Amino acid sequence: VAILEHPATYINKIAVAFTDGSLELWNFVSGQKIYSCNTSGFPLNLRSVFNDTKGSRTDSIGTSNGVYITCIAQSPAADVVGLGMSDGSVVIHNLRYDKTLMQFYHEKEHGGVTAISFRSTGAMAQTNAEEPPVPIVVSGTRGGQLAVWDMREKQLSGLVEEAHDGMIVSAEFVPNEPLLITSGDDNRLLVWIFDRGSAGNAGPPRLLRSRGGHRLQPTLVRFYQDKGDYLLSASADQTLRLSNLYRPQQSTELSQGKGATRTGMGTKRRKV
Repeated sequence: VAILEHPATYINKIAVAFTDGSLELWNFVSGQKIYSCNTSGFPLNLRSVFNDTKGSRTDSIGTSNGVYITCIAQSPAADVVGLGMSDGSVVIHNLRYDKTLMQFYHEKEHGGVTAISFRSTGAMAQTNAEEPPVPIVVSGTRGGQLAVWDMREKQLSGLVEEAHDGMIVSAEFVPNEPLLITSGDDNRLLVWIFDRGSAGNAGPPRLLRSRGGHRLQPTLVRFYQDKGDYLLSASADQTLRLSNLYRPQQSTELSQGKGATRTGMGTKRRKV
């Protein structure tokens, strides 16, 4: 089993993705498999589906290309989910009708898709209420790339290279807000806002705020000054951080070590 997801409105049912590329619906109360999805339209012809001679059931036969589903996310529409693939592609699939609606593709050098999230009420902070919202889905990759896909035009709307220094672990939109929160294995939590596009084009998000720590274990921690507001910490990741225990916005990185983000976003530095 690669990943599990409980589709909205599907009572006592879960979608189960396997490492061989198959996608199945199971009733977790009865323990019975309900349906095997036809994934023949997935990237790289991931699955081949053949009917038996009686036509009474469908069996799924995997291929040897090694591509599988790495993450699943529920869309605002019932029955529709987003599937992240290990080859960097994103598949929007309707479970009820077992039909692939659209596909998007990251470049392979960015790795597989590790996080997906749908925007439910528009893509940005809209100033013109008469303009229709843009339905978008964002995807993050193992290489730290964050992509914004326009589902109405079925095309890329915005891209943030190296949004995280490493794999994007999760991505979630804040309900009814133009805000996206992402976390990565760089031990950072980032808040993005969609305010740079137009009503018809979401565009790339802008980094609003960030919180982060050391990527590896601390090796030395000391309080700085007599008040005890600041904490100095050194880590095996070759970084030195100054943390304010009461005002997180005043926390900063003092070093130029490997822990410094390649994008330079959300990280302050001082000369010492």
